[in-house]
Amino acid sequence: MKAMNSFLGQRRMLTLLAILTLFAGAGCTNERGGVAMPSDSASSSATSTTPGSAPADVFGSLKACNVLDKALEGQGFPAAVIDRAGGDNGCDTLKSGFGTMSLDLHPNLGIDDLNAAKSKQFPGEVNDRRSIQVRDGIGSRGNCDIALEVTKTSRAIVGVTLTTGTTEEACAFVYSIAKKVEPQLPKGN
Repeated sequence: MKAMNSFLGQRRMLTLLAILTLFAGAGCTNERGGVAMPSDSASSSATSTTPGSAPADVFGSLKACNVLDKALEGQGFPAAVIDRAGGDNGCDTLKSGFGTMSLDLHPNLGIDDLNAAKSKQFPGEVNDRRSIQVRDGIGSRGNCDIALEVTKTSRAIVGVTLTTGTTEEACAFVYSIAKKVEPQLPKGN
């Protein structure tokens, strides 16, 4: 009888583990190569703060993919897809024969926090908004990013990596897209 109770206990434990595994995966979606990522339907996107908590996300419900898709209208790019490699609110889109466009919204990193060699950073403005252009930031030709200041501690980064082409061509194209992204961003302090 003791062996039977031990067997039933193990069976119950295995059943419980199987059920917990199912529930643990229920709040995730598969994105990019089958990596489980938190689902947008999870109610963790509160935008208000309580004393002692982290500041509210300046981007609120603004989604990088929606902003990028609108900025790229008429350019022949497919719909942008979520890519969290550059942050929790990022996406990119690949146009065959042209290259990859990306947009990352960083609520807790300002443009002064860029992680690129100072020799590759060029300050400027996009539609009267402070910006920093980063040329060949990933170490290859045909790459250009523009970081747009939202607040002193938040930024948006618009980037392009061309399949073929020069850095000058990449920077001219990403600037034209940054001019369309900028009006969609919150006005900073």
